[in-house]
Amino acid sequence: MQWLHSDPSLLVCPNFLSDPYQASRASLVTPTITEVQAADLLQNVWVTTNNALCTQWQQQTIKDKHLQTEQQRLAEDAAKHHQQALWLDEETNKADEQKKNRSKHLPIPMCPCPDTTDD
Repeated sequence: MQWLHSDPSLLVCPNFLSDPYQASRASLVTPTITEVQAADLLQNVWVTTNNALCTQWQQQTIKDKHLQTEQQRLAEDAAKHHQQALWLDEETNKADEQKKNRSKHLPIPMCPCPDTTDD
């Protein structure tokens, strides 16, 4: 299936009785088919083709929305995993720092200072 770049429902059916379509009409004209009938035939073919393209366009836009939703979900998942990895790295660094400098991270006891004059 060919990828459509614009909405075919916005197109207007050309006037197949005009001069640019003379060659197309001439190839269809026979003793039993007039130029008007040939133009009608060309118009019917154009309308049928355009309707098929409109259906394809609708399916394509639905598929695009699904792809966009999936890409957004994947991007959010990646951001979440990245955030978790950063948090884990930060926690690991904190734990390593506490192991290195254990005395810096000891709790300070909440008791009165000893009085040296009491002895």
